[in-house]
Amino acid sequence: MESEPHIIVIDNSQNALPPYKQIRSQVASMIVAGHLSSGHVLPTIRDLARDLRLAPGTITRAYKELEAEGLVVMAGRRGTMVAETIPENIRVPDEIDQKARDIIEVAKELDFPIERLAAHLRLLARQT
Repeated sequence: MESEPHIIVIDNSQNALPPYKQIRSQVASMIVAGHLSSGHVLPTIRDLARDLRLAPGTITRAYKELEAEGLVVMAGRRGTMVAETIPENIRVPDEIDQKARDIIEVAKELDFPIERLAAHLRLLARQT
């Protein structure tokens, strides 16, 4: 059985986050944005590790962090699936989501690195 392609992308540049954090972040974003609905079965640890050319422990760590946040349920042989409900403290209001997408689009148009944008937003948040 051939697995479906994954849309997780790992940035291996020197300043990138560790791969498990990149996986956690990307899967969490897809869940919060509604791209992965409740009950959706995520790729197996073995398949995702193979496809991303990472150690299975890296995928396990990402999935365990997602489980601790209440976003997924690791059900042993049945796999890892998106939780039935997303915790309220993780949901992003639609207006904020859309404005963030708009900012990202402008940054891409200006060839402004997303990592610098994120760092700038963190700095602004600390200043207010």
